Amino acid sequence: MTAKDVIDLVDELDPSAISAEIKMKWLNAVEEQIWREIVMTHETAEREEFVPHTFGREENMLVPDAYADVYRYYLEAKIAQANAEMDRYNSLVEAYNAAFSTFKDWYGRTHCPVRRVRKLRFI
Repeated sequence: MTAKDVIDLVDELDPSAISAEIKMKWLNAVEEQIWREIVMTHETAEREEFVPHTFGREENMLVPDAYADVYRYYLEAKIAQANAEMDRYNSLVEAYNAAFSTFKDWYGRTHCPVRRVRKLRFI
């Protein structure tokens, strides 16, 4: 799923006056968090620095489609927060946290963590 796909889905499910540029900025913020806190702590990281998504770049997001609700709930929560819909925001943040945790657990089960200690030396 690309960033544009996520924005199109959220626009269809939750139409708002928030521009696509702001939604892309929000998506890049959560994508960078996922890259920094999850992907870079595992050996399968493909790149050394985060590259933000843009509308012209049709690269898939880090989270696979099976767990892509992470992005949907995050954007919907940010929209609710911007509109001062605090009850809706709180329920969407709960949904986001659950989706994020599920993805993080899956990633941890399917990817080897970075080894920080190369050798143990006993004295």
